[in-house]
Amino acid sequence: MAVACVSLCAVGVFNVAVSFGNAVYTFAKGKRFIKLWDVLQSIGSASLLLLLLAETSAWIRGVVGFSCIAGYSFLHQIPGNMELLDTDTMGGFFAILAWGGMLLVFSVMAELFYRDRAARAAGKRAFSYWIAAAVLCLVAVPGVLLFPMNKGSVSPAYILVCLPLASLLFGLVSLTEKWQPKFAPFSLWGKNPLVFYLLQFFFTDLFFVIAEEGTVPLYVAIPYVTFVLCLFTFIARRLAKRPRGAAL
Repeated sequence: MAVACVSLCAVGVFNVAVSFGNAVYTFAKGKRFIKLWDVLQSIGSASLLLLLLAETSAWIRGVVGFSCIAGYSFLHQIPGNMELLDTDTMGGFFAILAWGGMLLVFSVMAELFYRDRAARAAGKRAFSYWIAAAVLCLVAVPGVLLFPMNKGSVSPAYILVCLPLASLLFGLVSLTEKWQPKFAPFSLWGKNPLVFYLLQFFFTDLFFVIAEEGTVPLYVAIPYVTFVLCLFTFIARRLAKRPRGAAL
């Protein structure tokens, strides 16, 4: 876990430097000059922001998170900015506020979830997580109607949809915790998510190499996807059997 945190932070620092240069160049020329690990860089930068406030209260993280999202949304909605932000994948330098803000809000949701769990274990009723998720859903409705949906520029509508959707999915999946099947591939994959995120680049690129004009027959696509899923599950099981602390 420590290795993963350090790696993300290193990628985050790298992204701050690279994406800042891209931002200056993009706003001056309308295009970027460096294209590297776009999504990983955004994750790393968001992690940096979260680590800075990791020891603060949920209230502080929530206020800062929503403030970052609001500030970025204001910048995004200035005429012409959406197109410029979309030029740099995942919003580039300024979208660090959006991704970091979302991660801060998710950390608050996680804290509410585990507080509710502790309260229920003590015999009390606790629904703060679901109430907060419902509030996020209510906020998302007008947001989707007022703002354009665009992942590339991390639009306000995209943010407002991600927050409640992820919260609801996490909550619903948690309801199945008592069901523990002997073979749980998603649990295995979840132990080393970054490994599979990096691996999928190779297989998706290979898929496009063998594709003719961007498409492949269904009888080729289905076996290929099945093979990749089986291979990833095999790798996940091997990694899960490593000594505790050896997960990548």
